[in-house]
Amino acid sequence: MRTLGLLMSVFVISLVTTMKETTTLDIKTKKPADQVKMKIENDTVTLDVLSQSGIGSATITLAKGKWPTTVVLRLHLSGLESFAVFNSKIKLTGSVLSHSGNTKRLYLTEIGKEGEWEPGTEIKVLDSAGKPVKGLPDKGGYFEITLPKALLEGELESLELKWIDFYRG
Repeated sequence: MRTLGLLMSVFVISLVTTMKETTTLDIKTKKPADQVKMKIENDTVTLDVLSQSGIGSATITLAKGKWPTTVVLRLHLSGLESFAVFNSKIKLTGSVLSHSGNTKRLYLTEIGKEGEWEPGTEIKVLDSAGKPVKGLPDKGGYFEITLPKALLEGELESLELKWIDFYRG
């Protein structure tokens, strides 16, 4: 009987440790017309930013659980004059030039300190089907950035997000 009790205890502990913790993120945009749609799959969250005016910002706050391991940002804009994602310590900034071969720039900095370092990620330009394109996205296309792990480490409460489309409406 003692062995049965021990086996049942092991089973209960195993069941509890395999249950996934629910993650809830609260998203607030500065402008009511802007939207940030969220999709969580496994340990990845995808944030789709839609902005009619082309200039906006949002705050993504962890309401429950833990931050996903991977956060993918999709900016559904015609152009990318600039964007920034930051927490209280680290800031990721980037742009895609509207000329000169659409050069992509992406930098990671520690807030309050000089110096930048390569973020270990890239800006992808994709069409509406998610296939890579050269230059700038056509209608329905977007810019995609997988956020560097440095932005998601530590006791992270929220991420601030800002964007500017050089073809703003």
